[in-house]
Amino acid sequence: MTVHERAVHVLAERIEGGDAAYRSDVALTTVQLCREAGRLRRWLELLSLAGLVLRLRVRACERPDAVWRQGVYAGAVLLLTSLAVGNAVAGAGDPGRLGPAVLLALALACALGGRRIAAIGLIAGAALPEVAWLSEGVQAGAFLSACAVVIGGLLAGGHRAVRPRVVLAVAVAVVAGGLLSGLAIGATPAAAASVLVFAWIAPAALLLAGWFDPRLAAAATTIVFARLAASGFGELGRALAVLQEHGQRDLLLRWVLMGSTVVAAWLVTHRSIRRTARL
Repeated sequence: MTVHERAVHVLAERIEGGDAAYRSDVALTTVQLCREAGRLRRWLELLSLAGLVLRLRVRACERPDAVWRQGVYAGAVLLLTSLAVGNAVAGAGDPGRLGPAVLLALALACALGGRRIAAIGLIAGAALPEVAWLSEGVQAGAFLSACAVVIGGLLAGGHRAVRPRVVLAVAVAVVAGGLLSGLAIGATPAAAASVLVFAWIAPAALLLAGWFDPRLAAAATTIVFARLAASGFGELGRALAVLQEHGQRDLLLRWVLMGSTVVAAWLVTHRSIRRTARL
């Protein structure tokens, strides 16, 4: 079995609303269509099957408020993951950051397990040493802003509890992966890679998939808004001052771009909800 055929069977097994025979027919039909097709056609069929899986999964929560609650919760969980990874990466150069990283990883485990109050308490516990001793100025404000968005997302959202073994594995993988990457390639390159993945690649991928599942677009909206709240609002005053004194527009253009991205993510979520409701 080729990699493409294995991917087709994995996606077909995740189709909701049908029995095993239906899922097997979908997989066999897709494999047969792609057997003589070119590579581009095979990837397009695979993406089409992934879109079908996402559309059928969202049918269980067609109400817009349910879509937003689940999407915001997913975005808060991903944002919490980025905070835990960031602190674990920094722990390679500053062991004092491993404490907040562990607390944030435990908060992630509680969030995945549906224990929102415990997760919020652990986030608050991680924020205290981060703001009091480890960070200062803009960095501390950015961390607090991200934590505030995470807490708001956990309180407003809804989520299915994940099995305890999976939760524990995710928490350990987050801390260990971040720390090992920081030790392997250095804290600064690993931190830059973390920002690239969680602040840019992940939201873009969620927005693309959000055309089929609006919950993913709502998750992207949450992440982009957190990014704007963490860095954009603080830079707006500096951008206006620099623009007035020196005529430089870089900071202002960056803030406008980030604000426009929030609006665009919200529009994608709204259009995806309407499109899903018509299917």
